[in-house]
Amino acid sequence: MKQIIKVLNSKMTLEEEFELEKQIKIIEAESSVKELKSFAVELLRTGSKQGHFISAALEIICDQQDVIFKLEGKLKKQKLNFWNKFYYVLFGKK
Repeated sequence: MKQIIKVLNSKMTLEEEFELEKQIKIIEAESSVKELKSFAVELLRTGSKQGHFISAALEIICDQQDVIFKLEGKLKKQKLNFWNKFYYVLFGKK
């Protein structure tokens, strides 16, 4: 989980920053309001899809974490067999 938070907070690569700045210059150079509206609509759609993807991914990760904790609990609560009990009685350790 910490790795995911770290990735979300990390900086973009130089290539990504260059592409972003290139797109920003295209938008700033655009004089048509109609074109700017289409850019805004696409931006809204993309942001919404990204938000949905991230929330769904975090939900799946949390569900998997619950499964792992349950399985770890079952591993720790394994029943002792006869030899383990016998060893425990003689030496007091597992």
